[in-house]
Amino acid sequence: MQPSGTHYRALLTDIDGTLAPYGVLPPPAVVAGLAAVAQRCPVSLISSRDFHYVAAMAARFGLTGPQVADGGARILRADTLETLDCIYLEAADARTLLDAVTGSPYTFSAVDDTEVVTAVTEIRHWRITRITVLPVPTADLPRFDQLFGPERPVHVTRFPYEPGKTWGVDLTHKLGTKATAVHRYARLIGTTPAHIIGIGDGPNDVEFLQECGLRIAMGNAHPDLKAIAHWIAPDVTEHGILAAVARYGERLEF
Repeated sequence: MQPSGTHYRALLTDIDGTLAPYGVLPPPAVVAGLAAVAQRCPVSLISSRDFHYVAAMAARFGLTGPQVADGGARILRADTLETLDCIYLEAADARTLLDAVTGSPYTFSAVDDTEVVTAVTEIRHWRITRITVLPVPTADLPRFDQLFGPERPVHVTRFPYEPGKTWGVDLTHKLGTKATAVHRYARLIGTTPAHIIGIGDGPNDVEFLQECGLRIAMGNAHPDLKAIAHWIAPDVTEHGILAAVARYGERLEF
């Protein structure tokens, strides 16, 4: 059931599959629509992508406030790249995953401090926020959950890479997820998760939408996300996020 009468103070939106299809730049209409909303309340991106990518995407919309990157582990200012909040994996956990990937058919990328690396020899600081492994067949997904015991502060999530065929696997600290980021982000901008609208499309967006006061899934969203959404927007190819803004924009003001 949709919350009634609630006014919201911020909009958190996923990027790939929400603003535009994966690998495609957001169209001018979407850019203009979100930029207009950002004139009256915080509009922020939330993504598993590294913070360099998220900051560059935010710049397209003229967004200057806090943005959520690295799978939720990092919150940064888009205009200055200043890190406002950051939670790193324990080095032992990062090494466990990288040891498992070494010699496998998978590739990985990791955010080590301020650098994106794709080889263990490139890691200099071991201040790793997020590791992404690609491409993982569905049958191999349990392997990554089984790497860590319940006592380890590790969060493993997945997203479709080649739909119906392979997945991407993201690893962050348990306190550095998209879900915890909603609360950390809310504190930074002086509001609460109940006053945030969340929009997404992937199974890895379920955790963050569940923390938001209003949950919107794209028409192309994963069934798990649609199942917990308050409202389902049109498909990303139909600029569904603009329909969401049109429907709820009057209830967005800081």
